Amino acid sequence: STGDSVAIGAAAGNYVNGVGNLSMGRLAGNNVTGDNNMALGQQAGNNVQGNRNIAQGYQAGQNVIDPNGYIAMDNIGIGSFAGSNVGGNENVGVGLNAASSVEGSGNVGVGSQSAFSTKGDFNSSLGSDAGSYVTGSNNSALGKNAGINITGDLNISAGYSAGNYTVGSGNIALGAGAGSQTVGNGNVSIGAGAGNGAGNDAVRIGTA
Repeated sequence: STGDSVAIGAAAGNYVNGVGNLSMGRLAGNNVTGDNNMALGQQAGNNVQGNRNIAQGYQAGQNVIDPNGYIAMDNIGIGSFAGSNVGGNENVGVGLNAASSVEGSGNVGVGSQSAFSTKGDFNSSLGSDAGSYVTGSNNSALGKNAGINITGDLNISAGYSAGNYTVGSGNIALGAGAGSQTVGNGNVSIGAGAGNGAGNDAVRIGTA
């Protein structure tokens, strides 16, 4: 390693090219190019090309490389496997497997499996399995299983299993199971199980 980088643990911090990197844990922080990266945990923070990335947990923050050849910066993965396989900047994954396959920047996943596979920018997922499979940008999922599979932009899902399997943009689903299996744009579904199905610019209020 170079440039005042620190490695603590068996086989930690090998093949590091940069300054101010910290690796703690067995096989942590190996094959790193960049500065001020932190890897804490067994096999955390391996194969990183960038600056100021933080990985904490078993195999967290591995394979952090911008696919366009730019430097990946300011990504955070906390939890086993969290924040791994990330291409982009300023992504945050907290929880088991959170944000562990991301292509984009500014995405946040808090909760086990949240934001698990995300392709896009500025998506926010809070809750176990929330926003697990998202292709698009500026989507928000709040609650367990909310927004579990979304293709589109600017969708809001709040409640248990709300807004699941959504294809479209600008849809709002509030309530357990609301707005599930929605195909279309600009739909508003409020209430448990309300507003499931296809259409555009529809407002549905009440239970199914």
